[in-house]
Amino acid sequence: MPITTITIPHFATSPTPPRAASADGPNMLRTRIADLVTKMGPPPWSRRVIQDERNLVTLIANRPGGGNRPHWH
Repeated sequence: MPITTITIPHFATSPTPPRAASADGPNMLRTRIADLVTKMGPPPWSRRVIQDERNLVTLIANRPGGGNRPHWH
């Protein structure tokens, strides 16, 4: 699995007034599921799509009738 790097361009050192939001917002998901499915090919596979300090999201593709492997949340 590739290592993901997050670059934080601005650190708050004091109270900071709001900044203008970008057109698509800072939390816009830029992963297109159809593109990822095409890239990964036929199941079975899994791919981490979000990993930050609050969220961990993995897209899992199983073969039809393959069921789920044991995992915990």
